[in-house]
Amino acid sequence: MMVIMFNPLISALNRFLILAGILCFISPAAFAVTVISNDINDSDIKDIQFWISDVASTDTESLPRKIAQKNWQPLRHIESSEVGKGGSVWFKFEIKASEALIDPWVLTLRLAITQRARIFTVNQSTKALWGSKVLGLHYPFEDRYEQSRHLVFPIDIEPRQIYDVYLEIQTTNVIFVPMMVSKQSDFKKHNTQDLITMGLVVGSLLVMLFYNLGVFSILRDPTYFYYCVYVFSALLYILCITGIAQIYIWEDNLFLINEGVYLFASLTFLTATIFFRKFLNLKSYGGWIIWVNTSILAVWASIVFSFIFYNTIYLVSIMGLMSIITTLIGIYMSVYLALKRDRIAVIYLFSWFFLMIGTITFILMSRGVLEYNLFTTYSQMIGMVIELVLLSYALAYRINLGREQTAAAQEEALVLAKRVSTERRRRIVAQEETLSLQRNINEKLEQQVELRTKQYEEAMDQLEIANADLTKLSLTDQLSQVFNRRGFDEAIESECRRARREQQNLAMIIVDIDNFKTINDSYGHTVGDTCIKEIAKALKSVVNRSVDMVARYGGEEFVFLLPNTSVEDAQLVAEKARKIVEALEIHDEGHTLNITASFGVAAWVPETDVDFQLLIKASDAALYQAKEAGRNRVHLGSRDAVV
Repeated sequence: MMVIMFNPLISALNRFLILAGILCFISPAAFAVTVISNDINDSDIKDIQFWISDVASTDTESLPRKIAQKNWQPLRHIESSEVGKGGSVWFKFEIKASEALIDPWVLTLRLAITQRARIFTVNQSTKALWGSKVLGLHYPFEDRYEQSRHLVFPIDIEPRQIYDVYLEIQTTNVIFVPMMVSKQSDFKKHNTQDLITMGLVVGSLLVMLFYNLGVFSILRDPTYFYYCVYVFSALLYILCITGIAQIYIWEDNLFLINEGVYLFASLTFLTATIFFRKFLNLKSYGGWIIWVNTSILAVWASIVFSFIFYNTIYLVSIMGLMSIITTLIGIYMSVYLALKRDRIAVIYLFSWFFLMIGTITFILMSRGVLEYNLFTTYSQMIGMVIELVLLSYALAYRINLGREQTAAAQEEALVLAKRVSTERRRRIVAQEETLSLQRNINEKLEQQVELRTKQYEEAMDQLEIANADLTKLSLTDQLSQVFNRRGFDEAIESECRRARREQQNLAMIIVDIDNFKTINDSYGHTVGDTCIKEIAKALKSVVNRSVDMVARYGGEEFVFLLPNTSVEDAQLVAEKARKIVEALEIHDEGHTLNITASFGVAAWVPETDVDFQLLIKASDAALYQAKEAGRNRVHLGSRDAVV
């Protein structure tokens, strides 16, 4: 068996392609070809050469003879601007069967995403030409010689004859091209192994996908959802890179056939970065970690969007470079968090170990260092499956760790609760003893307090009586036994504020005894004092509301303070009082006196808290008018007259 591989550029196989990218050529137009092994003992394959055509060939009959004169070059590393731009890569080698072929030979191209391929054989002696059918993703699957995801061509050669074999390959998504010349029975054995391996890989991914979807539906943990999206993206990528999707899923979708590998590789990077963010809870660390992760997410989202609408070979190169940067940063962050003793980060980093081992094995096999076999061929996929299995385990471990932490916290809380309960019981016992002692003390203290309280209440009652008597004494005129000027001043201020607040009338009547000075001069002050007492009694008899007030204003002057009383009602009160005073007969020391009084009335709704001053002036002015008009009469005053 002979195997040939070439690599035109760094394509995003997955985020683990960092090592592949470092070891391979990053040029957007470069490939490398390496002979791995030659297992067919009864054949002679030699003089492997290559030639690059700028366009895909269409001729069939004369094409091998035309290209036989081209500038063929020995197998080595080459760079060409035509690779990946619609041209073809040709390989030419000689093959010879030493003996009769009991088991037919086949040439197998194990690059499942080859878009177009065919071979020609030319007998060097007879110049007989044989050409295969054109096979590839752009051609019907039913036309293939073998119903396999790989391209298989029969090689019909005669014993001891030398043939020139021409192989043409055209693909824009070349990653590597293993070309095998083997016995047909060996191919069937390898094909069976391939089907089993692919079934195990895809089946493992599907099992993990549906299992974690089920866990997500139960736990509703968003990390499981992001993991499932990541696994689904990786599954689509594997189905594309192996050709399964192009053959069995979207065989009629030209866009996904040509661009599916790059699109789903970028999507895998994007979902892996999101899962990395959620799985390790990068937001809790903040700082440069979350900033760098957000920047990488934005770049990969832009790349995925660009592949949907616009794809160039340079965009593929950018994707390859970003795969290296993303993986390096992912490794650095994982190591950084692992050094911070984040056990989840340690498991995440450990899962990468198998991924890296698989990638290194695949690269060494592609360079001819390791033998081409089943393990080396699928080492990357095996590494990916192991990585995803470990990540699935890490998710379960993460939940279990959370449960352990919760259980530990609950156990610690239980121990603390027991300590609190024990301490509480001790306190209760101490409190009971203290309460018993305090109860005895309180009983004695209560007795003393009760005695002292009774004494205090008696003293306070006496004090209140004394204060009431003192207050009454301080506000009462000693001669007339009505309120004095101080009591009137305090009352009129408070009543003025209340009347303004409630928008009610406040009435005031000033009373002056007519010719009182003459009585004093003629009969003496004793008779004058008797007149004051009798008139005070007469004035008090006029009012019967508790809010009304009669006060001695000074000398022979008295005053009425009548809250909520209109000027008309106040005039009636004044007139009634005038008649009672007029009807009085005062007998003292053999003298009988008839006395009259003059009245000044004013009333309105106060506009300010000090409007009582105007009220006093208005009633005083009305009193003056009553005196001027001949005394023993009632006169009304107004606010306008004193403003």
